[in-house]
Amino acid sequence: MNLPASALEFLDAFRGYKVVGSGLPSTPTIHVHCFASKDRKEAHQSIYERAEKALGCPFGDTKVSIHNVRDVAPNKNMYCVTFQLPEAVRSLPRIKVGSDDSIP
Repeated sequence: MNLPASALEFLDAFRGYKVVGSGLPSTPTIHVHCFASKDRKEAHQSIYERAEKALGCPFGDTKVSIHNVRDVAPNKNMYCVTFQLPEAVRSLPRIKVGSDDSIP
């Protein structure tokens, strides 16, 4: 998702993810862009925490790749985070979307 200011917060949409077709991976690869501090260590820690909070579970053994995309401000960089959706996310309850209760 390329909506860096708030994209990490949308990761909660993957809670309760179900495969809806044959030939699709059970855990998709996620690419999400976000803004964080220029300080690499601080940025990585912040990104991990924000992503895990939105997903509703820790990454655990999931390989997470974070790379700097570009400089966007004096104290801020854009990063791209890439990871396989953790299996634990699939067992979480889906989030309610508005008043539509027809979502399986």
